[in-house]
Amino acid sequence: MILGSKIASLWFLSATGSIGLTESETPADTPEIDTTPTPDDTILDDTPPVDISETIVLTVSTDQDSYVSGNEIVISGTVGEIIEDLPVVLQIVTAIDLVGIAQIVPASDGTFTHTILADGHLWLADSTITVKAFYGGNNIAQTSFEFLVE
Repeated sequence: MILGSKIASLWFLSATGSIGLTESETPADTPEIDTTPTPDDTILDDTPPVDISETIVLTVSTDQDSYVSGNEIVISGTVGEIIEDLPVVLQIVTAIDLVGIAQIVPASDGTFTHTILADGHLWLADSTITVKAFYGGNNIAQTSFEFLVE
């Protein structure tokens, strides 16, 4: 693992010139220093690293197949394995617009629930709405429902 400054990647340097290398000998009485990284150099605390790219079972559903303006939409689902403090990210989208987004930390049994109101300036046309759930790096589930303006 390469350690470096988080802001170093944001710097842009521009220069003209030349660079050279001068070798020098280390005095005989100077001890050699081992600069090989150790596991302690890369761990910021005692928490083991979490691999969020692993495949985990993820489900998502709504409590009905269709809704009208003003209805409450209950979105629920499960994750097969809990990754501590990692939320499920929900996106509620039409064919042309994002109408809602949420982050929900699953309960200890792997379940999650979120309620939204089908109302507001983004809920103006009859359409098929897709709910996409994301958990970790590779885990995506989705469901759809019909929405009618009344």
